Amino acid sequence: MELIGFQKQPRILVADDSRSARELIRIFLEKQGYAVTEAGDGKEAVRRFRESPHDLVLMDANMPVVDGYRACSEIRRSAGGEDVGIIMITAQEDDESVEKAFAAGAEEFITKPIQWVVLQKRIHLSLENRFAHEAVIESRARMEAIVNTAPDAIVVINDQGIMESVNRASCRMFGHGVAEMVGRNVSMLMPSPYREQHDSYLVRYLTTRNSAIMGGSREWMAIRKSGEIFPIELSISEVRLKERTLFTGVLRDITDRKEAEQKIFYQAHYDALTGLANRALFLSTLEDALKRGHEDGDSVAS
Repeated sequence: MELIGFQKQPRILVADDSRSARELIRIFLEKQGYAVTEAGDGKEAVRRFRESPHDLVLMDANMPVVDGYRACSEIRRSAGGEDVGIIMITAQEDDESVEKAFAAGAEEFITKPIQWVVLQKRIHLSLENRFAHEAVIESRARMEAIVNTAPDAIVVINDQGIMESVNRASCRMFGHGVAEMVGRNVSMLMPSPYREQHDSYLVRYLTTRNSAIMGGSREWMAIRKSGEIFPIELSISEVRLKERTLFTGVLRDITDRKEAEQKIFYQAHYDALTGLANRALFLSTLEDALKRGHEDGDSVAS
């Protein structure tokens, strides 16, 4: 068995009403390292695929009971059949047969007698594309799972300020559903005057690439769907693609932190019993007044 260059052993379904043809194809494929399932007609091919989806289907066009064209269409409508590679094999190579094969859902067309080197290359290319597509889907699913379980809100916008994706924490934070946010300008999450200033700020950054917030974090104000304005900590990173630019914002609701800071400040500078300013606040205020007086050249008198 030769090495096939894939991380898992691909499973190939071979459908042909000729037992000798199936035998030749099976032997060829098994020498390449593939696992093979055989079907004697289109109906059996559809049944076997539905019982256990395969990575690739080699389908003879002309078979009894159910021909290859109809079987191809049935597999495409089956679970797991949307993305599977299907190579149609036939002795006919007229334009009508080729168009019929592609219309049924075949991605490749090979004529008989089979040129084994060509078949080998077509199979390998089809499987490479399938596994690459699966890897992208799995990677995207993992990334979405990570993003959606993140405690902080994550918002991705394009260079027009339009939100392209948001995570679940964003929905919880702002009170909007995904459909209410994606496709709309991110300024909807900002109170005035930030809302009105956002687009011009974005244009200025794209022109000058100068920003105090890019790459760092700062405190900002946001607004919920209910109209409640609340403080957030915001950090933005830029992703430059070949044809466009995206921005990822990570937002953290710091309402509790700001309330705790205010409580600590109050306890440190006001008398708990009378609510009046204490000595610490007086000295702090005096120090600020003396500093300003010194900077302005004025005197401070009590």
